[in-house]
Amino acid sequence: MHVIQRIHRHCCSFFAATSGNNHPRLARLLACLAIAGCALASAPGARAQSTQLKYAIAGNSTCAHTSSTGFTASPGLAVVSTTAPSVRTSYISGTLILSQSGTGTYDVKIIQMYTEGTNLAGGKSPLNESTTTCSVVYQAQSDGTYNFELLNCQATLLAGNVVGTSTPNGISMKGVFSPGGLILQLTDVATNVETGTSNTSSGTGSYARICARDIRGIRIP
Repeated sequence: MHVIQRIHRHCCSFFAATSGNNHPRLARLLACLAIAGCALASAPGARAQSTQLKYAIAGNSTCAHTSSTGFTASPGLAVVSTTAPSVRTSYISGTLILSQSGTGTYDVKIIQMYTEGTNLAGGKSPLNESTTTCSVVYQAQSDGTYNFELLNCQATLLAGNVVGTSTPNGISMKGVFSPGGLILQLTDVATNVETGTSNTSSGTGSYARICARDIRGIRIP
């Protein structure tokens, strides 16, 4: 037990060190975990450490959706379409895997709830169930945070008022790691307009949305 505690403290000191512009602290943490894995390899029941970090993530988002005509430029962000946007709250659960190269994968299940609009009418489903997978690019910032971009996203709508596929674009979040990298906090409070296309049982189309997100990750083996 004392050996594990000493290795954990050593990893925390590695994570606190900073050099360069990209993702030094995460790379140091990954390297430290690999060293820790070697140090513990002879322990009963020990498992080899990976050069990746895997997080179980969960959180929520709230988005204002409108048609492809979207929104005017910030700071106004008025809806261009004459159709009022629909507000939707989503609950997110899945995994985020990060590598030393500044890339990763994002794989989640989402339950989306309509908070108003025609989808709350009788005979309509008030929710959609879907999965989303994306590739990830992340980069360290001068303030100690990380910028995360979700790329090449593919969403599959499994149940609800419509089923089919969707390709959301322009998703980005700010990330903060706890000392030792055990916890990752992802947030999106920017007024970034995201776009996407859909091919569902109700037809094909495109959309724009503005979202706020709050997602927390806990490192898992």
